[in-house]
Amino acid sequence: MSAEYVAREILCAASERKTDLFCNYRGYIKLNRSKFESDLEKLSRGIKRELRGKSSVINDEDVSNFLYSNAWILGGFAAGWLIGYGIA
Repeated sequence: MSAEYVAREILCAASERKTDLFCNYRGYIKLNRSKFESDLEKLSRGIKRELRGKSSVINDEDVSNFLYSNAWILGGFAAGWLIGYGIA
């Protein structure tokens, strides 16, 4: 999930008119829209800065470490899946 996607989803959720109208009508929130948008922009820049340069490629060592450390859980999942498949 990219930082732009997260920021876009937050902005879309924040700008939903129905929720905004309901919350303002009921008096649940008082929203300073310009401050909110500037805070979201700061958050978006921070996320982009944090993720810059990090690779999304998973190397073989990470995969083998994960499989080795979770062998019992993965084995139980596989056995349960096979039992469920056999029953169905």
